[in-house]
Amino acid sequence: MKSTFRILFYAKWEASDEAKMLPIYVRITINGTKARFSLKIRVSEKIWDAKSGRAIGHSHEALQANRYLDSVVTRINTIYYRLCEQSEAVTAQMVRDEFLGVKAPSKTILSVFAEFNDRQENLIGVDITQSTFNKFDLTFRRLEEFLRVKRNRPDIPVSLVDRDFVLDFEAYLKVDYHLQANSAEKLMRIFKRITTMCFKSGLMAKDPFCDVRLKKVKKDRGYLTRHELELILNYKPTKKRLEKARNVFVFCCFTGFDYSTTASLTEQNLVLADDGSMWIEMVDHKSHIIFATLSSACLCNNYQITP
Repeated sequence: MKSTFRILFYAKWEASDEAKMLPIYVRITINGTKARFSLKIRVSEKIWDAKSGRAIGHSHEALQANRYLDSVVTRINTIYYRLCEQSEAVTAQMVRDEFLGVKAPSKTILSVFAEFNDRQENLIGVDITQSTFNKFDLTFRRLEEFLRVKRNRPDIPVSLVDRDFVLDFEAYLKVDYHLQANSAEKLMRIFKRITTMCFKSGLMAKDPFCDVRLKKVKKDRGYLTRHELELILNYKPTKKRLEKARNVFVFCCFTGFDYSTTASLTEQNLVLADDGSMWIEMVDHKSHIIFATLSSACLCNNYQITP
């Protein structure tokens, strides 16, 4: 999509004073957005050309006015192209505020993170699971603690989050909370979503993660042998609580479900096939794909596994 960027100078003839001097304004147009403001200069009616938006003639007044207008064009162009490098969506208001030195209220990293979490909380059960949201909330609380403990501050402006901040936060997770590489990496990727959002919206001049590589370490999780699984199957717990834990674990072994999937199962996920066999049918929250797993007869009969 082609970007439109125009600068226009115009005079307010209705605001002419007794000396026949016109106030000069500038209008910036960027992709349909417009911003106007006064240049705080006045030019004689007799030398202002409305069509060209310039002073005409070679008088000292005309030359001085046009030199000033040229300097305004140069400054506005510089501001526009700098903002284009920092943000995907530059508006006329952004250029005007930068030119006039109007400082927009500085957003803080925790306020942006809190707004993100508020939006995600409304999407629980729609686009994300409760366990996914819990990770967002945990990352927010760890970042809040990091600022308080290591930086002695309740919050900081988004613009102050740089590469060193990112590395210090990662070290805090690993040293103070003793998180393994993969556990820390999960929280850092969530934090990266926040900083990327800030960078793309123009709140950050540079992506603090641009030179930081988040690595996931491959680990051998191991597996149960058939003999080990049989030992668990034949084990007779002395307490009901342990028996339930054993049954759920065996259920996961036979179905391949992870803990979060198993915890989300309800009676509505049990369906009876035409041949009388029992199936578990559900929708995966990440891929939104419906899948079904045949329940093991031994699980249903011997261990009374129900959601």
